[in-house]
Amino acid sequence: MIEIASKLREIREGKGLTLKQVSEDTGFSISFLSRFENNKSSITLSNLSKLLKYYQTTLGEIVSEKSPSPVMKPDERKHLWDNVEGVHAYLLVPDLNRLIEVMLLEFEPGNEKGYYCDPVHHEGEEFILVLEGAIELNLDGDKDYRMELGDTAYYNGQRMHCWRNVSGDKSVVLKVLTPPYGLER
Repeated sequence: MIEIASKLREIREGKGLTLKQVSEDTGFSISFLSRFENNKSSITLSNLSKLLKYYQTTLGEIVSEKSPSPVMKPDERKHLWDNVEGVHAYLLVPDLNRLIEVMLLEFEPGNEKGYYCDPVHHEGEEFILVLEGAIELNLDGDKDYRMELGDTAYYNGQRMHCWRNVSGDKSVVLKVLTPPYGLER
């Protein structure tokens, strides 16, 4: 798995910033930043997005290894995280210094109880396609949409949005967003 936290620490140190400076500028506590950088604490997507924006970088720049090929094989996918219980995220684009971000989200069976969200909201737009199983998309905290194999959704990323697995089996979702996390206007 890619060590996003340690890469962000390298960026912070490379810019000559202290945890105290980052804390004052972002509003995150020093203890949270330290725990995160040392992989002792997970981070939500919205908080990760704030840090990426603060460091003026993108998720793609942090995790991409320069690839001479535009093709990415399944065993080359970058495993982003599994710190959200029952959800695994993989990057599907080999060179992520682009205007879109493409992910595969796998929701394990038994993830029916909780939503995968902060709830999340970010700049830009988002598209999802259910490739396997069934999920529930919640928009703005009050409207639920059941989505099954082949269903798609397209929405403004500034709307609060969450997903959860509502099938008894694994559910898989293709997620495309623009701009990538950290490149918000």
